[in-house]
Amino acid sequence: MATGPSPPWGSTACAVIVTFTTACSVYRSASIYFAATDRDYRVGVDSGEAAIGWRRPSRMPVGGMEMSCERVYGAGCLLNWRPYHSAEAPFPYPSSYRYLRIPLWPVAGLGACVSAYRWGRFAAIRRSQIRCRECGYPLGGLAASCGAIRCPECGRVCLEPACERNTNSPPKASADVLETRVLRSRTVVVEEPGN
Repeated sequence: MATGPSPPWGSTACAVIVTFTTACSVYRSASIYFAATDRDYRVGVDSGEAAIGWRRPSRMPVGGMEMSCERVYGAGCLLNWRPYHSAEAPFPYPSSYRYLRIPLWPVAGLGACVSAYRWGRFAAIRRSQIRCRECGYPLGGLAASCGAIRCPECGRVCLEPACERNTNSPPKASADVLETRVLRSRTVVVEEPGN
């Protein structure tokens, strides 16, 4: 069976994951530390932000790795709108830690907007296609003129939506022209008066 455009599940899954991570990071801090010679490098999320940086002195043996998941007390969600630097002392003075902190809520909002836009485009494309009501096969390439179309997948006789709306209107045939239309499953012969 032929299918139309595929649903944007990828962007939706990414938006859900980022939103879920942002919501969870308000209450929980999750981090991974990698130990180097004199400092530990950290990648983690907490207080609605992603943090990348290092702390000194190292608390683990060289080459070690540590994962932590702790409860966040008091900070809550930080609503910064752009990345910023955090440290004990301002740069270039020595500090026991330095982090680049990236707020997650703008990323989650952007992901939700992109996902909503892609679902809207998907729905618009699906609505614009002429499909068989029985099996859903796209009939767009077969619809050369307004009238009956036989579905190549299931064999059902289908009509374009514009034709279905205008089935009650009088036929547009010139004098002494015999017009045949297939409506649903029966053939109707319409003859001009005066013949």
